Amino acid sequence: ALSISQSDCWKAISLIPVNVKCYPSPEEVRRYSGLDSADSGPKGIIAGAGALGGLLAQIWGRECWGEWSYVDEDIVKAHNIVRHIASHRGVGHPKSFVVNAVINAIHQKDGDAEDRSLVHSILSDAPEVLAAIDDAELVVDATTTLHVPREISRRDNAPRTVSVFITPSGMSCVMLLEDKDREIRCNSLEAQYYRSILNSEWGAHHLTGHIGRQWVGAGCRAITLTISEELIHLHSAILSRQLRKSTGLAGARIGVWDYLDDTGEVVPRGISVYPSRSIKVGEWEIYWDEGFLSDVKNMRLAELPNETGGILLGIIDQKDKTIFLVKAFSAPENSESTPSSFSRAAYDSTEVLDDCRDRTAGIVTYVGEWHSHPRGCSALPSQADVGQLRFLTASLQVEGMPALMLIVADSSVGFYLHNEGRFIAAL
Repeated sequence: ALSISQSDCWKAISLIPVNVKCYPSPEEVRRYSGLDSADSGPKGIIAGAGALGGLLAQIWGRECWGEWSYVDEDIVKAHNIVRHIASHRGVGHPKSFVVNAVINAIHQKDGDAEDRSLVHSILSDAPEVLAAIDDAELVVDATTTLHVPREISRRDNAPRTVSVFITPSGMSCVMLLEDKDREIRCNSLEAQYYRSILNSEWGAHHLTGHIGRQWVGAGCRAITLTISEELIHLHSAILSRQLRKSTGLAGARIGVWDYLDDTGEVVPRGISVYPSRSIKVGEWEIYWDEGFLSDVKNMRLAELPNETGGILLGIIDQKDKTIFLVKAFSAPENSESTPSSFSRAAYDSTEVLDDCRDRTAGIVTYVGEWHSHPRGCSALPSQADVGQLRFLTASLQVEGMPALMLIVADSSVGFYLHNEGRFIAAL
């Protein structure tokens, strides 16, 4: 038996209170991040694990929003470290692998970290890529190339897609988000985006610095592209937040945000989105949106009882045999317009075509002519119209380009290419 003095020895042992804390759950991480804790985000793909795609992955990974696979066939090069989330240790490794590793290292996880990297193009027919697409609810295209969102737009089995990019100057970022039902796809949103560039004052310098036919100048792979990492972080934060908030909505969206360096302001550019339609004429598919058609009809109404017309600007894809109508110009001064005829005068090419090329990196170009018919007439071509179409066809065939004629009447619109034509009701 212990004596009384021995039983009091424990009183000399010091006790240090310990506050036991557990690592926060994904729901708690989202709540700490200011998100709805129940919003776990979509199961999706980030296509393009470069500077922008990597930062989007890092932001959403830290917020525990979304379950992402990373698809990119490129490797990390030494110059990428200037803006990429990779460290120098990642040089020579696939970008998708490096991004996956960085994201997996953010939060404590039970069990082994899952490898969601795919060293392929998002357009690849590799079984693992096709399986990821089939399993995804959202594809975030951050590849910076034009053909990727266009090709995905043509695939009916693809999930909802959004294309995000930063302009060549680094002063603006853009988001083209399809609606949930994919009634308005990225290729139509692209055409509507370019129309806003052509119609707006801000569009004059929006793509300043492009090298032609690429959204982001020389692209992230080019050593010569000069953009501050500060701007990459700024636009990544804007795009990650705006996309996260927009995916909960059913509608399509075109978002443009301009950064004003002198004041630090970020200016949103509101761009309306219109439903898209298409029609097959011969081997070509012609696309337009209701905003385009409304502009043409309003120009016709403004000139009645006389006929009127002008040139058509659009996006031609020779490989896919598609024409996306972007903008119809009103008649230039000195055009001859009567209730039964219209003869277009010449435009100042510097004012119209050169400006279009400069504003859109040469992507939007001349695709044909449009004119109106007077009240009581249909959209069927007259003999004079047939003659003009033959002339246009012969002129553009030299460059292998199609020549489109658009005729707008009281309640119909006609589309004519070569010797074929279709018309639709347009009330």
